[in-house]
Amino acid sequence: MSPRALLAVFAVLLVTAATAVGSVTPSVTVTADPATVQPGGTSTITAGMPVSDAGTVSQEIVQTIDPAKAVLTSASGITAPAGWTLSFFNGASWSATPPANAAAWAQVSQVKTSGTINSQGSEGGYQIAAGTATGAAVSLAPATITAGGAGDGYQAFFDPARTRIFNVFHHKTGAALDCHVLATGATCAGFPFGTFPSQTGQYSTGRVVGTKIWIPMYKQVFANGNYAGSSVGFSCVNIAAVLASGGAPSMCNPDYVPLATGQDVHTGQNFTVASEQALRAIRSIDGVSTAGSADETRLWSSLPSNGKVICLDTATAAPCAGMPANGWPTAVKGWKLNGSYTVGGYFTSMVVSAGRIYVDGSSSTTNTTNGNLTIACVLVSDPSTECPGFTGGKNLGANSARNGPAMVGNLVELPAADGSTRGVCLLGDTRLVAYYDIEELRPASSTDAVPCWDAAGSAFSGPASLSTMVTSAFSYGFAEYQQPLRVGSRVYWANGVNFNGSANYPPRAFCWDASVLSGAGGPCAGMPATGFATDNYSVTPDPAIADCMWVTRHEQPNLLAYNMLGNTTGCASIAPTRASFPGATVVPRMACSNNPDAVRAWRSFTLTSPAPSATFTARLTVKNSNGVPIAGWVNIPLTPGTALDLSSLPPSLTGVSPSFDVDFTISSGSVASATARVEAVGDAPELCLQVQAVVSCPIVSAPGPIEAPANATTMALLGEGSATDAQSQTTSFTPGT
Repeated sequence: MSPRALLAVFAVLLVTAATAVGSVTPSVTVTADPATVQPGGTSTITAGMPVSDAGTVSQEIVQTIDPAKAVLTSASGITAPAGWTLSFFNGASWSATPPANAAAWAQVSQVKTSGTINSQGSEGGYQIAAGTATGAAVSLAPATITAGGAGDGYQAFFDPARTRIFNVFHHKTGAALDCHVLATGATCAGFPFGTFPSQTGQYSTGRVVGTKIWIPMYKQVFANGNYAGSSVGFSCVNIAAVLASGGAPSMCNPDYVPLATGQDVHTGQNFTVASEQALRAIRSIDGVSTAGSADETRLWSSLPSNGKVICLDTATAAPCAGMPANGWPTAVKGWKLNGSYTVGGYFTSMVVSAGRIYVDGSSSTTNTTNGNLTIACVLVSDPSTECPGFTGGKNLGANSARNGPAMVGNLVELPAADGSTRGVCLLGDTRLVAYYDIEELRPASSTDAVPCWDAAGSAFSGPASLSTMVTSAFSYGFAEYQQPLRVGSRVYWANGVNFNGSANYPPRAFCWDASVLSGAGGPCAGMPATGFATDNYSVTPDPAIADCMWVTRHEQPNLLAYNMLGNTTGCASIAPTRASFPGATVVPRMACSNNPDAVRAWRSFTLTSPAPSATFTARLTVKNSNGVPIAGWVNIPLTPGTALDLSSLPPSLTGVSPSFDVDFTISSGSVASATARVEAVGDAPELCLQVQAVVSCPIVSAPGPIEAPANATTMALLGEGSATDAQSQTTSFTPGT
C-alpha cells in the first residue's frame, strides 16, 4: 500500500427514534481529529447524531473499525453520552464488560452505545435535553468529638466532601496531624499522624487539596555542623486511603517542599528555642478554603522576616512557576514593630482576594529597628507587580503604645450584603490605645477601629458594627491567633484567648454578617453581640451548616462545634439533610467534549420530589466539576415542583459535570430521598473512539454530514472514504410509518 493511500475507517450509525423526525432534514456526522495519522499515532473518530425534536427519543450509535488497520487500546479512549450504556463486539459476541487487556482490546471491531434523550427541542441549532436522577437524602449532622489524644488544635479544616475534620497540633514534633470522622466523631484510623521535618509552627494551619493535606512547616538548616539558616515550606500527607476506605494516611513523595531557605527565613538568627523559630517562620496561608478544594493548585504565604510572598504549586509539588528564589519582595520588609514585642509572627498576616495578595507587617528591614505597620498588595497574576493604589504599600504609622503593640490586626476580605467583596480590612484594634494586662481595664469598644481598602487602593472605615464587635474583646497579647475567615456575606473570627480568663480578658468567638440590619451589618443570626464565650485559638465555619462554626482550643476536646442559632454547643439540631445529584447522573451531557462546550447553556433545575410541604424548606448549592461551590449559587431557595432558572449560570464556571446539592431543613418528619431534573442546551449525542493506527499508512476517517430523509425513523449507514462514498454505500433504509 502506498504511504499516501487512504486507510478506510468504517463507521456504522443506527438511529432509532420513538417520535417521527421533524420537517427539517436531520444529519449524522462522522469526523476524525486528526484526519490523517501516521503509523502508531492516534485519531479520535466522532459519530454524531442529529438534533431531535421534542419528545422521548431512544437512540443507538454503533461504530465499526477494522482491527487489522486501527485498534482501541483502553476504555479511557471511549466517550459516550452521560448515562448511556456501552457494549463491545469482538467479532463473535457482544459484551457490556470492557476488555480485560490490550490483546482483548485489539479484537474489538464494534462499539455500541444506547440511551434515551428527554428532548425539549432545539435552541440555536443545539439540543435541549433534560436529565433526571434520584438521590438518597443523608443527614449532615456532625457527631460530638470527645476528648482524646495529646496535643491541641489551632485551626480546623475539612476535606472537599466534608467527611472528615482535621487539625494540626501546634509547635509539636511527631504525630501532629489529627483527624475525626464527622458522622461519628471517631478518630480516623492512623491518627494522630506525622513524621515531619521539624516541629509544626506556632500557627499550625493546613489545607486539603484533592487527596493530600499540605501543612506549612519550617526546619533549621546546618552546613558542616554550622547553622546555615532555616527552610520554610509545606509538608504533604497523602489521605487517599483515609477518604476512600477509612484507611491509614501516609507521607507523600516528596514529603516536604521547601519554598525559602537560608538566612532569608530567619534573618540570620539561630533560635535555640523551638517556639521562637515557629513564631518567626510562617504564619498565614491562603488560596485554598478551609472547606478544602479539588482544583485550586496554589497555596500562598509570606515570610514574616521580610514580607516576601511565597507560593506552592500543589499539582507539581514545587514552587509556583516564576517564583524567584525565596519569594517575591513586597513593601513589607520585616517584623520589628517595637521594643517589647520583637516576635514577627505575631504581627504578620496575608489574604488572597479578587486576584490580589495582601500582606501586612513592618517597614523595618532589621530585627533591631522599630518599623511602622505596613500593608502591601501584589497581583496574583504577577506577584512582582503592586496592586493599583498600593505603590510603596500603605504605611499606617508608628506603633508606639505603652508596653506592647498597638494598631495590629489580621487581614480579611470584607463582604457586602449581597456576598460580593467590598475590599480588604485589617481586623483588629488599630487605635493608639495602651496595651493592657489581665488586671487592667480594657478600653471601651470603638465604632471606628477597623481600616479597609477597596480594589483601587482607596481607604475607608470598616462597618461600625464590625468594629464594635472586634474591639469589644480584642486582646493584643493574643493577636497572633485571631485568624479571620470570610464566607459569603459573613466574617468569622475568635480573639485567641485560650483560657477562661478574667472579665478583662474575655475569651470570645464571633460571626458578623454584612446582610443583616438592612445591609448595615451586625452579629450573625442568633449570635450574641458579645460573641460566644469560649476559650479558643481560632474558629472555622462548617462548610455545610450555615449557622455552625468549629472552635479549636488548647483544652480537650480540641474541636468544639457551636450552634449560633441556639447559642449552644453541638450542631446536630440545625444540620440539614442533603440530597446530592452528581453531574454524571443528572446533567444531560450528550457530546464527547470534556470542556464546557459540551454544555452550551443551562436552563433550569427542578426539585421534582418530595412534594412541597410545610415541614421542610429546601436550598440549592451548585458546585463545579471539581466539587467547589460556585459563588452566587450557594443556598438558593427552592420551591419543589417549580423550575429554578439557571440561564445566568455560566458553563465556563461549572464545567461539564457540575453537581447539585439540595439541603433540606426539616421541622418535623423526615426526607428519605429526592428527585431532580436538570435542563441544559448542548450538542446532540456523540460516540467518540480514540483508535491507534497499526499499518504503514495514514488514517483518514469518513467525513460527514450525511443527510437522512425527513420521514426516516431508522437508518443504517456505512461510511468509507468520503461523504459521497458513504452516501452511496447506505446498506439499508426503512421509511417511517
